[in-house]
Amino acid sequence: MKKGVLFLGILLFMGGSLIAQETAMAEVKTSFSPKTTESALFVAGKDILFEDDQNMTEIGMHPNNWDIIEGEAIISEDEEGSKYIMLQPSTIISPKLSDRFPYLPKNFTVEFDFYIDKNRIEGDRYKVCLREDQFSSLCDIIIENGYEDDILYKWMWVTPHGEEKKSSKTGVLNTNKWHKLCLSAKNESVKVYINGEVIIDIPAVASANTLWIDVDCSAITYKNFIKGMKIAQQSSL
Repeated sequence: MKKGVLFLGILLFMGGSLIAQETAMAEVKTSFSPKTTESALFVAGKDILFEDDQNMTEIGMHPNNWDIIEGEAIISEDEEGSKYIMLQPSTIISPKLSDRFPYLPKNFTVEFDFYIDKNRIEGDRYKVCLREDQFSSLCDIIIENGYEDDILYKWMWVTPHGEEKKSSKTGVLNTNKWHKLCLSAKNESVKVYINGEVIIDIPAVASANTLWIDVDCSAITYKNFIKGMKIAQQSSL
């Protein structure tokens, strides 16, 4: 009888050990399972409203698809034959959509590439402005050169209730390189991605009508380049 009880105890102990090992393995697998990060969440809108194509524009000419509100912008070309817009200091441009104005729907996405020059000067900046009209900006996204290799991200916005807010954070972007900016405006919220990473997340912004690209820099030799602008309407779901 004692042997039977002892044998049963051994079996229960071994069974418990196996269950514990399986539970531990399950926990280890869970801890190393792939995670979905915010960097994978940007989805471009499907209804294209504006897509910049400079292949039909001659080098040295003004970009055909843009209104130059202030300053100067011309088409240039890199060593591989890819064309881009070169912006002079204190230049403001806006996508040209002749068939609709205002052209930003309630829910939309914006994508374009911008260049960070190695000869950058602290305080020089790109600015993406979501505007109500020529005089009122509702959301400004600023990418500003900081000290040495730092980048200062700033954003200022107006809430749907008219309250003005602002925030900022620092980051790092490699110089002499193109970088990707994506913006998603959906159900009053605005998210900005740089190279696939969420940098800015604003919960509620007043609805804008138009978009400006604003360049503010101190040296004419500084390389302010953008290319590949695309604006699209997206679903609210």
